[in-house]
Amino acid sequence: MAFQLSFTDAAGVTHPVAYHRVTEENLDRLNKMATVVVCTYHDEVTRRLGKEPVLRRVYRAERTVYEDLFDNAKLKLKTPTERGYELISTAADFVGAVAV
Repeated sequence: MAFQLSFTDAAGVTHPVAYHRVTEENLDRLNKMATVVVCTYHDEVTRRLGKEPVLRRVYRAERTVYEDLFDNAKLKLKTPTERGYELISTAADFVGAVAV
């Protein structure tokens, strides 16, 4: 699973079919916090070829969001990665993204 959405990097280069993939999830069950790392690649082919991402971003879920997404009993059947995608899908960076 990943998201596809146009992205313009800090240098002003537009990546029209940028591929955004959750590459890491860290759950802190004691403090009820989570971090999700998303790497953005020029496109899906670039990622499959093992090229470096054009951007790496970290999203954090504080206690309330953590409890909704990671501690919720009805979501226990989902993997941490699936729940990570649910977290980033609410971020302004991914408005209009298409799941691929």
